[in-house]
Amino acid sequence: MVERLLNSAEEELEEVGPHALSIRSVAQRAGMSAATAYSYLASKDHLFATLFWRRLAADPGPELPEGPAAERLACTVDYLMHVIWEAPQMAAAATISLLGRDPDVAQLRERIGAIFVGHLRRALGEHTDPRVLDGVSLAFFGALLQVGMGLGTPEEYANRLRGTVAVLLKEPS
Repeated sequence: MVERLLNSAEEELEEVGPHALSIRSVAQRAGMSAATAYSYLASKDHLFATLFWRRLAADPGPELPEGPAAERLACTVDYLMHVIWEAPQMAAAATISLLGRDPDVAQLRERIGAIFVGHLRRALGEHTDPRVLDGVSLAFFGALLQVGMGLGTPEEYANRLRGTVAVLLKEPS
């Protein structure tokens, strides 16, 4: 039932966008009552965060090349930006939802953050200085936010992150 609800929500989101979507319309598409849908989802923000988390959790991540950490990290950032922004309606909805204070979203925000940091850690290597991982994470999350605010494209910010990573890893850019 939850899978049917979430699949219907993805379809609805791509068709009408985050502002026009309602839990009621998603429930109708899924062939269930709004009350049933609300027993699984507390709000639209909870729905959007769940969809985003589900997308990230189902993705195995990039195949990393051999070579320096900066190269592996660039591959990871490019890959994650692609996974996120290949579904622009979902990315836009998640950006708004994850910045809110909904307690049901807070747990998902932590899980989503852990997925991202896990990919970044894997790219950098398990023995990387935690301060470097922290700096890369902050830069990555800042880039996501700025793309979500429409200040540039995912490609532009992926390129900018390469320079930041080179500085943090003390490698030539």
